[in-house]
Amino acid sequence: MRADGGGAFARRLANAAAFLGLVLALLLGCRTRGGEVLSVIPASGGAGGSGSDGGLGGAVVVPDAGGADESADTAGSGGAGGSLTAAVYISPDGSDGNPGTEAAPWRTFAHALPTLQPGSTLVLLDGTYTSSTTGLLRVFCGSNAVNGTPDRPITVRALNERRAFLAGNGSGIPLELSGCANWVVDGLHAEDVDTPNEMGDEPGSVVVITRCTNVLVRRVLAAHPNRYFYASVYVIAMASPNVVVEECEALDFHYYGYHAYDSQQVTFRRDYAHSRDTPDIAGGPPTLFTTLGDGGFLFTKTSNGIMENCVAEDVGNGFTLRANHVAVGGRVPPQRDQLLGDIANGVSHAGFELDSYCANSRPCTQTDQIVRDAVFMNDVSRGGAFGFSFQGGINLAISNASVFDTTDTGVFLGLSAENAGLLASATAGASIVTSPAGTFGFHSVGQFSWGVSWSNVFGPTQPFVPSDSHVTTPSEIDPQLGGCLVYVPDSSPLKTLGEPGAGGLGANIVFQTVGGQVTTTKLWDQTTGQFPCGAVVMGLNDATLADVSCMGLGARMHVGAPGCPIP
Repeated sequence: MRADGGGAFARRLANAAAFLGLVLALLLGCRTRGGEVLSVIPASGGAGGSGSDGGLGGAVVVPDAGGADESADTAGSGGAGGSLTAAVYISPDGSDGNPGTEAAPWRTFAHALPTLQPGSTLVLLDGTYTSSTTGLLRVFCGSNAVNGTPDRPITVRALNERRAFLAGNGSGIPLELSGCANWVVDGLHAEDVDTPNEMGDEPGSVVVITRCTNVLVRRVLAAHPNRYFYASVYVIAMASPNVVVEECEALDFHYYGYHAYDSQQVTFRRDYAHSRDTPDIAGGPPTLFTTLGDGGFLFTKTSNGIMENCVAEDVGNGFTLRANHVAVGGRVPPQRDQLLGDIANGVSHAGFELDSYCANSRPCTQTDQIVRDAVFMNDVSRGGAFGFSFQGGINLAISNASVFDTTDTGVFLGLSAENAGLLASATAGASIVTSPAGTFGFHSVGQFSWGVSWSNVFGPTQPFVPSDSHVTTPSEIDPQLGGCLVYVPDSSPLKTLGEPGAGGLGANIVFQTVGGQVTTTKLWDQTTGQFPCGAVVMGLNDATLADVSCMGLGARMHVGAPGCPIP
């Protein structure tokens, strides 16, 4: 972690300005028609690092944030959020009578937020921000703040990554954006506490709500959502297109790490979730898994959402796509979501779960109760009863999946009783199930249309059920993975199986995926095998907690372990 010198900053700023001018020229020549959204801008970080351009979809432009060793860049060194020439500063030790400089910062968000204009950056100095001293970071555009513009977003960032701590005390959400466009939140640390009757629009530690669009939440560490509610760590609710949550960490939760609902084009990218066996609290609502987090990542009624290179550990279900139990007029039909290069490790039920909620309708036709056109590609699931558990959807596709150590079924294409009126359809291809204690490899029940092709099962007592014409080119051989879990080594016979030119069977999570496209940037650190984790906060995600934190993930997934070299 370092801060660049003035010369490096000047060069980076000049490069960012040149890039910004080029993008603006392109954007000014492109107008979107009603309902259209500009595509996600690809990132380009250094090999094995966490660098990206913020990956913010739509027209917001965020200059390159640098490689992994730049995670604690100071405000004067560039980083996410664009030029800092309009930067102002805030500190728990400041005063609103000060000029708002780094040497003489302001004290309260109530004073600072109304001063921010498009292109402004609010820099949080190290310290603890509370409701009784500084107030919490609660941004209500149109009330106490204004919107940024596509070419000049408003940025709130930490001077030093995760050393600005937003400490909730039950008086309100620690970090909230509502009704905002073109904002960036970068490098903060936020936690709530368990308090009955907490006020707020939506419970959570970090909340982006109500028609927010073109918002980037980047490298934030958040934990402890209020267990007196169904509260997730990160909540994206009723958002318009292009809200991106990138390289963030969610810890110590009883419900979900990341939850987006009633939203379009939400992206969770290189995010990490670990519930740490956080149980429900007496007097709070009962969750499905009462002694640990219900799930890592949840899309409820989202369209065109992406979860890419995300990781869920120690949860009931790793990744979940869900419809709505009650028909509400198809406001956001759950369709065309993609889960790409994701990892579910140490789950108790399913790595990947999908469920339409037809509520016993026959036939099932209400669009917001049917999950359709979902894509699961290059994903890994380890542990639990199921690798993939589908309970009914239309046109679902699994490809190049790797499933390990399930006790029931590797890939289950099923149909729950309430979805019996749904003409369910799903396919799986180029996938592997390696589960010595498993019962089924691939199991299909109640599907109107389905197929399994070019897939391998090793271990389960019933590899393909039913084993009929729906199953084409199956195999049952020892994959000889050498302990590798997130990629298939060249020595494995799976590399030569599958359709010609397709690259073999199983998942190969080697490169970063950005905006649904695989890049040439390596995901894992090429020396240590570490996942792109953010800065350490002692007592929360430091080395003593590596077994239950992001920093230990590479070792748990055998990246670079003996017999499994880093690719």
